[in-house]
Amino acid sequence: MRLLVSFLGLLVSGVLLPRPASAQILQGEVVGPDGTVVTNALVQLVDGEGQIMATDLTAEDGVYRVEVPEPGSYALEAQALGWAPYRSAMFEMTGLSGVFRVDLILEPEPFQMEGLEITVERMERVVRRLRLELGRDVDGLRNEPIDVEQFRDAWELGWDLPDILRRGGASGVFVKETPGSVCIEHRQSCLPVYLNGMRVPNSMVRDLPLEMLEVGVIVQPSETIQGSLGQGTGGVFLYTIHWMQEAR
Repeated sequence: MRLLVSFLGLLVSGVLLPRPASAQILQGEVVGPDGTVVTNALVQLVDGEGQIMATDLTAEDGVYRVEVPEPGSYALEAQALGWAPYRSAMFEMTGLSGVFRVDLILEPEPFQMEGLEITVERMERVVRRLRLELGRDVDGLRNEPIDVEQFRDAWELGWDLPDILRRGGASGVFVKETPGSVCIEHRQSCLPVYLNGMRVPNSMVRDLPLEMLEVGVIVQPSETIQGSLGQGTGGVFLYTIHWMQEAR
């Protein structure tokens, strides 16, 4: 994949729309080499240390939109089923306010659904990564992790994340849906949902790309997290295949 618009030209003259002085937005289309729109692509803005600073999912129009939190060095990452994952070179954002257009071109990469199975080695790797990310073992959680095969099966059935939690019988949580939002409720509070460590707005929960997920973990507030999110903080934690494979 390559960037369709150079960042140098973008920063000099790429403002599309006026914005408040504090807002600096990267926005564009995610397409294939022939201009095919890539829907349900996960686009992430990462800083120089690899931390995810913003994320978005493309809809039917293939458009993403992420807000740059502050001036500094960043890269854009993109991944979608059937397309090669990509991470751009680092680029500088100066803090100049506005909406800057950066269209992304992904290269096709056929994905084989046949033969997918979970090996002991694969699950050991996943469990180790989860221990590092969540600060605790997942073996003692009330709900077992949702694995890649469960996500793929649900995707083939046309389910979304609320369907998995509701039909899969997740213990201790209930799904409440309204036309514009989803609440994963535990004891009258909505558990936050995280994708690769980034908080997902309730309005985006239905659109999460199940076909790209490697593992999901439900942590209730009583199941103490000792990691970066703080003790007593629960949530639904989702991680993509490419993210789980990256060295940290």
